[in-house]
Amino acid sequence: MNSPACRPRLAAAPFAAAALFTFVGACGEEPTRPSEPRAAITAAGTVTLRPGASIQDSVTKYATGTTFLLKPGVYRLQAVTPKSGMSFIGEAGAVLSGARLLTSFSRQGSYWVASGQTQQGDRVAEIRASGKKNCRPEAPRCAYPEELWINNARLRHVSSLSAVASGSWYFDYGADKIYFAQDPTGRTVETSVTPQAFKGAAASVTIRALIIEKYANPFTYGAILAGGSGWLIENNQVRYNHGIGIETGDLTTARGNTVLRNLQLGMGGTGNGALIDNNEVAYTNNPQMIEYGWSAGGTKWHGTQNLTVKGNFIHHNKGPGLWTDIDNIYTLFEYNRVEDNARFGIYHEISYDAIIRYNTSARNGTDFPPTDLGIRGGGIAIRGSRNVQAYGNTLTDNRSGFDIAQPLFRTGKFGVYEVRNLDVHDNTVRIPRNLSGFTVASNDPSFYTSKNNRFRNNTYYLGSQARPFFWYKSSASKQDSLTITEWKAAGQDQTGKFIRP
Repeated sequence: MNSPACRPRLAAAPFAAAALFTFVGACGEEPTRPSEPRAAITAAGTVTLRPGASIQDSVTKYATGTTFLLKPGVYRLQAVTPKSGMSFIGEAGAVLSGARLLTSFSRQGSYWVASGQTQQGDRVAEIRASGKKNCRPEAPRCAYPEELWINNARLRHVSSLSAVASGSWYFDYGADKIYFAQDPTGRTVETSVTPQAFKGAAASVTIRALIIEKYANPFTYGAILAGGSGWLIENNQVRYNHGIGIETGDLTTARGNTVLRNLQLGMGGTGNGALIDNNEVAYTNNPQMIEYGWSAGGTKWHGTQNLTVKGNFIHHNKGPGLWTDIDNIYTLFEYNRVEDNARFGIYHEISYDAIIRYNTSARNGTDFPPTDLGIRGGGIAIRGSRNVQAYGNTLTDNRSGFDIAQPLFRTGKFGVYEVRNLDVHDNTVRIPRNLSGFTVASNDPSFYTSKNNRFRNNTYYLGSQARPFFWYKSSASKQDSLTITEWKAAGQDQTGKFIRP
């Protein structure tokens, strides 16, 4: 320890930015440099961090409400549990990476080997309740959170060494070894290790202008997990993570983020009063590793109240684009652009009151098999949900138009899941083939006749299909595809427009 007479200059402000690099001892000796970058207070309540510093150590040290400014560079293997009111702001090029950089390799036959890999995270949802696997055969370990990246390309995780080929890899967890086929010379090789970038129950946390990538977050968990109320997640790039890119909670605002190439979901979550505004979510599960029919796609929320999703661009996801599933109520989808997603464009499933308005939905539903009923794969799809209004939307060249369905009865948090009080009006729908309309699993005619479900004043641009609508056909006592005349006779779109080429 320095004596009082021989203390380094600037000791009264030991974290001043200049002190990191320029101070010298008062007695002429060169001080010992810190072993890793230190935090520097640069303004009232603002702490500057540089790559190599522990963000969590600084969080522990500083008070609630502190702002951390992250200088450019890569902050590897960081896991942060903020205090309330803290802000994490990135300068251009500030990257939080959950991946370890691999630089030492050996050869074993035709394989390259990275040894000493002891990471092993939680495996979630490998198999559904039905017994069906969630991973596609070519990526049988997709539910394992560890991933391997070569030059930012995700490799498929296979389940045996003999299955390794170019584009795939194998983790021998017992031997702590990673095997892959591609020559790593001159390439950047990384493996995902850290489960999450940000999480915790603190309130009013801000995360802004950061790149957050390659976290080993298990399926159903976010690389950013807003566990407290009032988080602001703004203008970040969230990419290459394993589970959900951004997981929202109570009063979360997620605005202006670019969310790319996460494996399970780009965004999702639960809670009350979240605002999802002006984000881009793209290329989730693309190339496809997770089977359809499980929770993979652009976005998915459950159990929300007063969720607002507006002004987002959702595209090229292998699954639905915008998706609310199970006990969502008072949902608003508006002014979104939803394009080229493999399943439904906008999908409100076994939930309650929602408004879906002024969205554009184009070229969605392309991966439904041709054997599926022609109404499946809608630009807007509604399943077992009451009190839904859909108006002012433009649906163009999706596999089908409006895809409304009543599944077999189940009861949720706010009552029976049923299509009741559906009002689809003043939309523009272009369906050059296939159908638009409503199917009921039980063939119960009351859903068509006495539950206040209706289509009105919509404009349809049709192809050559003779029977473009699906509804209950009274003359046959069953649901069936209908002609325009039969559709109108059933009381639907009596003031609508039907335009043929």
